[in-house]
Amino acid sequence: MATPRPVTYLAHVLDRTIREDMSDGSLYMRSHISARTVIKDIVEMPDMQIDRIIRSAETNLGTLSNVLSKEIPILEESSIWDAILKAIEIAFRSGPKASTVKKYASGNPRGWQFKCEMRI
Repeated sequence: MATPRPVTYLAHVLDRTIREDMSDGSLYMRSHISARTVIKDIVEMPDMQIDRIIRSAETNLGTLSNVLSKEIPILEESSIWDAILKAIEIAFRSGPKASTVKKYASGNPRGWQFKCEMRI
Protein backbone atom coordinates (compact mmCIF):
# COMPACT_ATOMS: atom_id res chain seq x y z
CA MET A 1 0.00 0.00 0.00
CA ALA A 2 1.39 3.42 -1.03
CA THR A 3 1.79 6.23 1.45
CA PRO A 4 -0.88 8.93 0.92
CA ARG A 5 0.45 12.21 -0.51
CA PRO A 6 -0.63 14.35 2.47
CA VAL A 7 1.29 12.04 4.82
CA THR A 8 4.42 12.25 2.65
CA TYR A 9 4.10 16.05 2.48
CA LEU A 10 3.69 16.32 6.25
CA ALA A 11 6.73 14.07 6.79
CA HIS A 12 8.82 16.38 4.59
CA VAL A 13 7.55 19.49 6.40
CA LEU A 14 8.36 17.97 9.80
CA ASP A 15 11.80 16.87 8.62
CA ARG A 16 12.61 20.35 7.31
CA THR A 17 11.31 21.98 10.47
CA ILE A 18 13.48 19.79 12.67
CA ARG A 19 16.61 20.00 10.50
CA GLU A 20 16.51 23.67 9.54
CA ASP A 21 14.12 25.78 11.60
CA MET A 22 14.89 24.26 14.99
CA SER A 23 18.61 24.34 14.26
CA ASP A 24 18.41 28.00 13.18
CA GLY A 25 16.33 28.87 16.25
CA SER A 26 18.84 27.19 18.51
CA LEU A 27 21.73 29.02 16.86
CA TYR A 28 19.89 32.33 17.29
CA MET A 29 19.30 31.63 20.98
CA ARG A 30 22.97 30.74 21.52
CA SER A 31 24.02 34.00 19.84
CA HIS A 32 21.52 35.98 21.90
CA ILE A 33 22.72 34.39 25.15
CA SER A 34 26.34 35.01 24.15
CA ALA A 35 25.57 38.69 23.50
CA ARG A 36 23.72 38.88 26.81
CA THR A 37 26.70 37.43 28.69
CA VAL A 38 29.21 39.85 27.16
CA ILE A 39 26.91 42.84 27.74
CA LYS A 40 26.61 41.79 31.38
CA ASP A 41 30.41 41.96 31.60
CA ILE A 42 30.28 45.53 30.28
CA VAL A 43 27.36 46.76 32.41
CA GLU A 44 25.70 44.68 35.12
CA MET A 45 21.94 44.68 34.67
CA PRO A 46 19.03 42.21 34.61
CA ASP A 47 18.54 39.97 31.58
CA MET A 48 15.25 41.69 30.71
CA GLN A 49 17.03 45.04 30.33
CA ILE A 50 19.78 43.47 28.24
CA ASP A 51 17.15 41.88 26.01
CA ARG A 52 15.60 45.33 25.54
CA ILE A 53 19.00 46.72 24.59
CA ILE A 54 19.53 43.98 22.00
CA ARG A 55 16.03 44.53 20.55
CA SER A 56 16.53 48.30 20.54
CA ALA A 57 19.89 48.01 18.78
CA GLU A 58 18.26 45.78 16.17
CA THR A 59 15.20 47.98 15.72
CA ASN A 60 17.13 51.27 15.60
CA LEU A 61 19.94 49.95 13.39
CA GLY A 62 22.54 50.41 16.13
CA THR A 63 21.48 53.89 17.19
CA LEU A 64 20.80 54.47 20.88
CA SER A 65 17.16 55.51 21.27
CA ASN A 66 16.19 58.49 23.40
CA VAL A 67 13.82 56.34 25.46
CA LEU A 68 16.49 53.77 26.27
CA SER A 69 19.10 56.43 27.06
CA LYS A 70 16.72 58.08 29.53
CA GLU A 71 15.86 54.77 31.20
CA ILE A 72 19.48 53.58 31.34
CA PRO A 73 21.64 56.75 31.44
CA ILE A 74 24.96 54.88 31.51
CA LEU A 75 24.33 53.88 27.89
CA GLU A 76 24.85 57.52 26.87
CA GLU A 77 28.58 57.06 27.44
CA SER A 78 29.77 56.42 23.90
CA SER A 79 32.42 53.90 24.93
CA ILE A 80 29.79 51.77 26.68
CA TRP A 81 27.26 51.90 23.84
CA ASP A 82 30.00 51.16 21.31
CA ALA A 83 31.22 48.19 23.38
CA ILE A 84 27.65 46.87 23.62
CA LEU A 85 27.13 47.17 19.85
CA LYS A 86 30.44 45.41 19.21
CA ALA A 87 29.41 42.60 21.60
CA ILE A 88 26.11 42.18 19.75
CA GLU A 89 27.81 42.19 16.36
CA ILE A 90 30.42 39.63 17.40
CA ALA A 91 27.83 37.35 19.00
CA PHE A 92 25.67 37.35 15.89
CA ARG A 93 28.52 37.39 13.33
CA SER A 94 29.34 33.73 13.85
CA GLY A 95 25.77 32.90 14.69
CA PRO A 96 22.63 32.59 12.60
CA LYS A 97 22.07 33.76 9.04
CA ALA A 98 20.44 37.17 8.56
CA SER A 99 17.15 35.54 7.57
CA THR A 100 17.07 33.73 10.92
CA VAL A 101 17.82 36.91 12.84
CA LYS A 102 14.89 38.59 11.07
CA LYS A 103 12.67 35.65 11.94
CA TYR A 104 13.41 35.64 15.67
CA ALA A 105 14.23 39.29 16.33
CA SER A 106 11.68 42.00 17.02
CA GLY A 107 9.02 42.91 14.47
CA ASN A 108 11.02 45.44 12.45
CA PRO A 109 10.82 44.11 8.88
CA ARG A 110 14.05 45.84 7.86
CA GLY A 111 15.83 44.60 10.97
CA TRP A 112 19.37 45.39 11.94
CA GLN A 113 21.38 42.53 10.53
CA PHE A 114 24.08 42.36 13.24
CA LYS A 115 26.45 42.22 10.25
CA CYS A 116 25.32 38.69 9.39
CA GLU A 117 24.93 39.48 5.71
CA MET A 118 28.34 38.00 5.02
CA ARG A 119 27.06 34.51 5.82
CA ILE A 120 24.20 34.54 3.29
